[in-house]
Amino acid sequence: SSSENRSRVLQSAQKGDTCWYYALQILRNEHRIGKHPSKTQEGERYIEVMISKHRKAVTKINEALKFRIGFAEQITKALAGCCTKKKAKAILNNPIQITPELREKCCAALQSFCEQTVYDDFIVYANNNYCEVLMPVHEQFFKEIQMPNSFVQLSIPKRIGKIWGEMSLFEKQWHESNLVFTASYTAYGCKLSPWHPEKPIDVLIEQLQLHGPHFVEGRLGSSFYEENPFQLSQKIEGRPVFGWKPNAKRINEDSLEFHVVVIVGAKVDNEKKFVYFIDPQDGSDPSNITTQKIYIISYERFRSSICNLFGMQLKTLDGKIAFEDVGKETNNYALYK
Repeated sequence: SSSENRSRVLQSAQKGDTCWYYALQILRNEHRIGKHPSKTQEGERYIEVMISKHRKAVTKINEALKFRIGFAEQITKALAGCCTKKKAKAILNNPIQITPELREKCCAALQSFCEQTVYDDFIVYANNNYCEVLMPVHEQFFKEIQMPNSFVQLSIPKRIGKIWGEMSLFEKQWHESNLVFTASYTAYGCKLSPWHPEKPIDVLIEQLQLHGPHFVEGRLGSSFYEENPFQLSQKIEGRPVFGWKPNAKRINEDSLEFHVVVIVGAKVDNEKKFVYFIDPQDGSDPSNITTQKIYIISYERFRSSICNLFGMQLKTLDGKIAFEDVGKETNNYALYK
């Protein structure tokens, strides 16, 4: 049993590392207001504009600065140690043998590192500079939705175990980013689902039937497989279904990167359990339903890949996946609208 029969509106593919924003748009579907709100919808439209504005600003920063972080990691690995400003200047004097366009980006990143006077480790500089640029964007969002700074600094989860003044730049940015997400889904009227990864698939099926698609986060989608999915003979209301072979090689399993998808169905077939999802990386057009791909994975793979809504995946000392305690009415693993 599943809930793939919900109508869809035109959905552009996600831009940059903002999958949560695009997944929320899929979840909201017909609840979106758009550019021509009625008098009673003006407040909701303001929220839409603020959230969209924040997403665009974050995408712009990611396009400009995320490259530096990956490049800094590559350089550090190649040097088998810290890339200092002295080493960076030496690299600049002996241009990297890569394509001109990429060389220009690499040299600009190294030049930026050499010109500042605070950091002498390229990785530390790249990560902290990213946070320094991103945090004012979060804080502008809080200002526009009238969330006071005192709340931002006092709402730190107990699991962090620190007060604001003790947190690193990365921790502060991570906390602010999570607050933006929480404020956004709350403003959109989304709710935490009772479903939990330790509950049987029947509970997920029931919640999908009651509330429709569910927003989840984890190592889910094509970026966590070495090979592309293949198309199955099965179709769901004309939409193509894709999946991976049971032994398909996984990648990025130890990374801290996760991806948001939207669960649209689940089923039990001859005691085998499956989950269906759509991916915000794919665009879709309601005038051509074949443009909307649906993916299928086993319930066990789904459970082992999921993290909580704030990008945290717990593990036991022996490396096995662990989950937060099960709540009675809500849990931190899925949203619905």
